[in-house]
Amino acid sequence: MVPEGVRVVLVSDGPTAWYSGMMPGAVAGMYQPEETQMELAELAAAARAEFVCEAVVDTVVYAPAEVGDDGKTGHLVLASGATLGFHVVSFDVGSTTRGAETVPGVADYAIATRPIYELLGKLKDAEQALGDGRGRDAPLRVVVVGGGAAGIELAASYRERVVRSGRAAPEVTLITPDPILHQAAGDKAAAAVDAALAARGITIVTSTVVSEVEAGRVVGERREGDSGSSLAFEAAYDVVLWATGAAPQPLMATMAESNGERLQFSDRGYLAVGSQLCVAGAEFVFGAGDTVSLTSAPWVPKAGVYAVREAPVLAHNLLAFVTANRGRLIGGARNEPWHTHSLTEYQPQEGFLSLLAMGDGSAVGVWKGMTFAGSWVWRLKNHIDRKFMNKFPPPDRPASSSASGGAAGARRVPSSKRETLSHLA
Repeated sequence: MVPEGVRVVLVSDGPTAWYSGMMPGAVAGMYQPEETQMELAELAAAARAEFVCEAVVDTVVYAPAEVGDDGKTGHLVLASGATLGFHVVSFDVGSTTRGAETVPGVADYAIATRPIYELLGKLKDAEQALGDGRGRDAPLRVVVVGGGAAGIELAASYRERVVRSGRAAPEVTLITPDPILHQAAGDKAAAAVDAALAARGITIVTSTVVSEVEAGRVVGERREGDSGSSLAFEAAYDVVLWATGAAPQPLMATMAESNGERLQFSDRGYLAVGSQLCVAGAEFVFGAGDTVSLTSAPWVPKAGVYAVREAPVLAHNLLAFVTANRGRLIGGARNEPWHTHSLTEYQPQEGFLSLLAMGDGSAVGVWKGMTFAGSWVWRLKNHIDRKFMNKFPPPDRPASSSASGGAAGARRVPSSKRETLSHLA
């Protein structure tokens, strides 16, 4: 429960959150888009929180001497120019796609996996632009850049999407600089995925870095054996999908520039938090999921299972921090240390079950070096994903059907009033 007198505000740049675990199925046409979404206003209402639907473009954290009589420790800068003061703040803004803004041509010609809420719309736009120009019996040339889980699932699921549309099976090429699934998954897992993709006619090109996307072709270099030499590489495409893994949101770089040493960031630009999911020296700043790098476990990959399991720790620690530091937060002694003794430490697991959807009612599972595949693996994945999503209100559910105990509805706060809100989560 939220302590008496605490105001919680959820800020997001869109009205819904999309569940990435179900996106391959949505791409293939096995789910309707709304089945992969949750309504944030209703989630906020159930938590007795307010909802602000606007992007955050910067954050300023105050030095102790800058803290006013109201005890606020900083403010968010919203896209409208309004500011939103906070006592405690948590950044859970996910990640962007690596290279999407830095590799020439990607922004102009490729469809990136993030932001996830744009993916289905961009695929539809690309299909409408293609029309029947090459003829429905002529196979589309599809290039997928990225050999991790996202690239694998997208390659298989997009192939199935094209087939379901009535076109000929596309020629799909998956390009990756590393072995498929990367080395951490193990040789057996990589071989199983290789076989699953090969059975669907998907060509895998490893040891290849795409350096530019041009109209109609991708170009780059391919390493040759152990000699260290490289050869020029190019591949023609009708559709190019960019699934190269995670990179920090641009907001993180802006925050680093605005706050100097008041906040900490990893070498790659993620917000650096300790095992209690807060920033050392600015313990009122929290974060989780793809947004952060754990200083206590920098090896943790950017995978949704870690974000989900961080959530209970984050929720506990936000409330515990507010309770333990209530005196200082409402304008008490500014130079006292923050009390963190009641905060829980997050202990990440060393491995996790990976279920890769193939888009056709089958999936490949990887667990501690073991692999398994078939329709039963898809049924398992579907059961897990639907069980998770059933906890949340879908976008088409009326506000009156909020979870028991929730508020009647979360209001979207007008810009003129946002400056007065205390952003606590």
